[in-house]
Amino acid sequence: LMARFAVNYFNDEMVNHGVSRMLVIPDGGFREELEFLTNIFGLESCLRIRLFREGCSFDKDSRSYYHWPELKTIDLVNNKTIDDLTSNIRQIVKDYKLAE
Repeated sequence: LMARFAVNYFNDEMVNHGVSRMLVIPDGGFREELEFLTNIFGLESCLRIRLFREGCSFDKDSRSYYHWPELKTIDLVNNKTIDDLTSNIRQIVKDYKLAE
C-alpha cells in the first residue's frame, strides 16, 4: 500500500478519522508516520513500542526498524500469545500513564 498511496495518504487518513491521545499503528515501519504524529503532539508526548517476534522481521519489506534516539522507545519481544501481548501493552499503558 505504501508504494501505491505514499505516506501522505496514511497521514491524511489519521487526520480524517481523528487522531486521539492514544493511537496504535500496528504495522508502522516508516519514520514519516511518526514524524507526522510528533509534529501534532510533540516528540516528548510520543512513545513508540516496537514489537519483535521470533521469525518475524521487516526483511524484504519496505518498512524498517529505524533509528530515532530522541523518541522514547520500548522494545517488546512477544513470542507468546495475544493475551500475553495484551497484558504487556496494558502494563506499559499503566506505567507510562497513557490512559486516564
